[in-house]
Amino acid sequence: MRILISAAFVAITLAYLFLSHKQQQLEVARLGKPSPVWQGIAFQATFLTLLFAGFSVLTGVLLPGLWMLMIGVALVGQFVYIITGAVAGFWLEETRRKIAILAAARNFESSFAMTVEGRVPIPLFLTIALGLTAVAVGLFGGLWVYWRYPHGIGDTNARIALVQFTIPGLCGNLLAMLLLWPAVASEYVDDDARNASLAVGFTATALLTIYVLLPVWLFRGDFGSVLSATAIPLWLVLSAPFVVFLFVYVVPFFLGMYMHRNQAKKMLEWHRTWLQRLLTTSQLPAGDTRAARIHESLEEIDAEIVKHSSRSPMLRLFHYIATGTWMDSRVKSPAHLALPELSGALAVTGSGAAGSGLDDDLTVHVRLRELKTAVKDPGGALVDLLWSNRAELIAWDLRLSHTGKLLEIRALAQLAETNDLKEPITLELKDVEERLKRQPARKNVMAAALVSVVTVVVPWLFKTWEPTIVSTLSGLMK
Repeated sequence: MRILISAAFVAITLAYLFLSHKQQQLEVARLGKPSPVWQGIAFQATFLTLLFAGFSVLTGVLLPGLWMLMIGVALVGQFVYIITGAVAGFWLEETRRKIAILAAARNFESSFAMTVEGRVPIPLFLTIALGLTAVAVGLFGGLWVYWRYPHGIGDTNARIALVQFTIPGLCGNLLAMLLLWPAVASEYVDDDARNASLAVGFTATALLTIYVLLPVWLFRGDFGSVLSATAIPLWLVLSAPFVVFLFVYVVPFFLGMYMHRNQAKKMLEWHRTWLQRLLTTSQLPAGDTRAARIHESLEEIDAEIVKHSSRSPMLRLFHYIATGTWMDSRVKSPAHLALPELSGALAVTGSGAAGSGLDDDLTVHVRLRELKTAVKDPGGALVDLLWSNRAELIAWDLRLSHTGKLLEIRALAQLAETNDLKEPITLELKDVEERLKRQPARKNVMAAALVSVVTVVVPWLFKTWEPTIVSTLSGLMK
């Protein structure tokens, strides 16, 4: 009988893994497009159903009420994400598309690191390790407990709950942190992607409250012998993930938001200072002094370009397509960059916006095919998506847009030695001044609201309604 039960549990686990793989395939097929809401809800409900089915097979305990509660929490989490997105603005179709393309760009960076550079990025390595750990603990841990301990007693059920719910749930939440952290804490990502990632983290935390900690409380009497745990108030148990959320998501969110705005302001101020000096230089009489000053300006802007080009996979993508050569992984001097060609690929204004002139270049199409082979993108969907949306990617990534603008104004300095460029330089300065005025230190309402919720509202609600929660959960366990 135990062999049949074990076989049934393995079959359920394999079904879970098959559906996970199917979900990944659907995500790849919709590359650069937001996934339908119903699809995420359907997969989440199916995964929870299989999880409870595996637990019931090993323990003989049916928990339909708890299963319905968990699916309810997952549904509420999805609706909270949608409502938050509608308020914060990231649920708009165009913004959702933007977030999906940025996610595809991060996938390209991982593929680029592995196939071209021959290294596995640490976040990707940890993601794979956490995923394998969750599967191994859930499958082998469940079978080990089932065969090692007497069947049908509370102590065994508690151990199975631990390896089926708690440990895989913690791994899943750590996995979410690794995937979301780059967008939450990055100084180069704008508020749309940052807000969306924070909302996803909030939804994952809400599900983690029940997914991980509730089984511990439900079997708290039996967990005492397993974990040597002492009884703690339920409201404190339920509030713990939100306190973690505060430090793991919200604090990095504020730091990333502050650094992004500070970085954007510093870049614009750099443009203004450099253009002001170039304007002064361009008014000098033609001769050695003017030529020397312009040469100094070119050296200064080249150093700034090198500074922001270092270790940027997306910039290396544009550099290869424009020149046919791989940019050094650590740019140390302007000699490592083909600046004229790169300028054409990263142009962000004018008739050559985002390298529009390169679309009809047959050599560029050959390089695109070579790139698809190099990063193991046989269908070419990922490379084509990034190249066709390069103007948007440049505008969305602060580092790329800054580099593109530097290359654009650098061209002015090259012409200033023998030409009167007072008018175009003045226009550039006016544009910079206007963009600086559009950089107010506005507060992020969404972040402030989430801080209030996780620090005050959630613990207060859990503590106030603890008797009702306890009564409800007791009914669910019958």
